[in-house]
Amino acid sequence: MAPEILLTKPYNSLVDVWSLGIIMIELATGNNPYRNLTLSRIMHQMRNNDPPKLKKSSNNWSKEFRHFVNKCCLVKNPVERADTYRLLIHPFLKNADDEEHKDQFLFFMTEYYNNPKLKLNSTKVDLAV
Repeated sequence: MAPEILLTKPYNSLVDVWSLGIIMIELATGNNPYRNLTLSRIMHQMRNNDPPKLKKSSNNWSKEFRHFVNKCCLVKNPVERADTYRLLIHPFLKNADDEEHKDQFLFFMTEYYNNPKLKLNSTKVDLAV
């Protein structure tokens, strides 16, 4: 959850960009950066500490990937966080050389959001039975 939600501040669609950054860390490292923490401890960390980051010392990820996650997605201040347009023109996505996988991803996301079993309301996502 983005810092602005946990700290009960106004928020917009940029909370999804934060979530994307957290998911990318999970996929890259296999761990949620907030695993084993209580909600109150997470809130304390978000208020007082820097956001989670992919470590620069690791050579497992490209410079573009680290920049995408660390400097575009996981920015505490939503005014400074990248919007979806900035993400789409970022070198990490822009220079991806496999158009087929990009197309498959967009198709999957379109199918996911058009799924009649998925009901969206203002507070949560419910799966219809």
